[in-house]
Amino acid sequence: MSVCDSYEAQYNYDDMYGDPETSGRSNGGNDPPVCVDVDECQIGTSTCDVTAVCHNSPGGYSCQCQPGYSGDGYTCTSMS
Repeated sequence: MSVCDSYEAQYNYDDMYGDPETSGRSNGGNDPPVCVDVDECQIGTSTCDVTAVCHNSPGGYSCQCQPGYSGDGYTCTSMS
């Protein structure tokens, strides 16, 4: 997730940078805001299964079951 993806985002723009109309803008609001990727894997907010590996990506993340487990990464089941 990026702080610019959604005003309702987990770490929304206003909370991190102040007023979303002017923050991150140097010329009276004409410059685009600076977007920062939130690494859900690192901060522990991903919903990956405990037996999965979380992979951060710009604007999101994905989950992959570890070897010996099958599933979509969000739910993994032991294959043994």
